[in-house]
Amino acid sequence: FDYYINTEQFKEAALILSQVNFESSSYVIQPLEIANIFIKCAECSLEDDETVDAEVYVNRASQYMNDITDRHLQLRYRVTSARVLDANRKFLEASLRYYDLSITTDTEIVQDDLLELLGKAITCVILAKAGPQRTRILAQINKDDRLGQLEQLPKYSIHSNVLNKMSNEQLLRKDELNQFIESLAPHQKAMTSEGFTIPEKAVIEHNLIAISKIYENIRFDQLAVLLGMIESKAEKVSAKMIIEERLKAVIDQSENLLIFEDDNEQLYRW
Repeated sequence: FDYYINTEQFKEAALILSQVNFESSSYVIQPLEIANIFIKCAECSLEDDETVDAEVYVNRASQYMNDITDRHLQLRYRVTSARVLDANRKFLEASLRYYDLSITTDTEIVQDDLLELLGKAITCVILAKAGPQRTRILAQINKDDRLGQLEQLPKYSIHSNVLNKMSNEQLLRKDELNQFIESLAPHQKAMTSEGFTIPEKAVIEHNLIAISKIYENIRFDQLAVLLGMIESKAEKVSAKMIIEERLKAVIDQSENLLIFEDDNEQLYRW
């Protein structure tokens, strides 16, 4: 195992470790040791971007965690679980896990690590699909008193600004998106089936929600300009969010119009 780790053959290291015989009659392996093995396997798999394997190993470790009181191992399990969700693009769940870790009162964790976890939580909630649950999480994290400290970390210098704008349903500019993208890991800026990167899609959906708070209705050619895309894609994005019940609106195809359904007072009417 150590040889493969030292030579950065992480997938092979995980495979070797996972083949340990837990039912050996010569030695009874305790739940703590078994969980530790599976967590190590998951950590190794993440190093090689083997996200499916990492999820399998984390799930196997989870079967033993209720019997484990070791705080360090519990913490490693929680961090690894959050990383697996993040790597598998389950950003909303990952954000909740990271944020929960960031507010832990465990004195063994240094403050800089807690800030790093807070930054990861913000990254993931920004990348998550727009919708009511994401809105609630945005509002919760936006109240965190540590956001000012996070701005001092170069990697997360733009995060509190983006978080605040998203929480307050304000439009995000292209330059703000580009600065945010620079801080992302490769899997966080992958291309989606819609032809946008993950952060592009997240910001487009957010901006559409923000527009719905400003306008009562809007033509798709005008919406396309605000979203920075062609008209047909603006309509497609809108339709998908309506179907998924993440946007309260209806489409009037005869008028080429998107009509928002919202109880708030509107500032503009087209």
